[in-house]
Amino acid sequence: MEIFAQGRSSWRGDGDGVLRPQPQYVVDDRGERRGVLLTLEEYQRLLDALEDRLDAADLDEAVRAGEGLVPYDQVREGLRREGKL
Repeated sequence: MEIFAQGRSSWRGDGDGVLRPQPQYVVDDRGERRGVLLTLEEYQRLLDALEDRLDAADLDEAVRAGEGLVPYDQVREGLRREGKL
């Protein structure tokens, strides 16, 4: 099976303010996509976006559960008293 890259990697927006990767595809000798090539910058941006999504999901779950949440003002005041702010 011969594998080669097809297309070029770059970031493009569609007018909504969000940049999306336009990866190069690794294709086999029949032209079927077998993998994706990303620049290190694209890879890092995707990892960062995934981490943001996971953080948002964790926050949503904590809010839904409603347990153990401490208001920001209360946390800040406690940190001030402890000399950490």
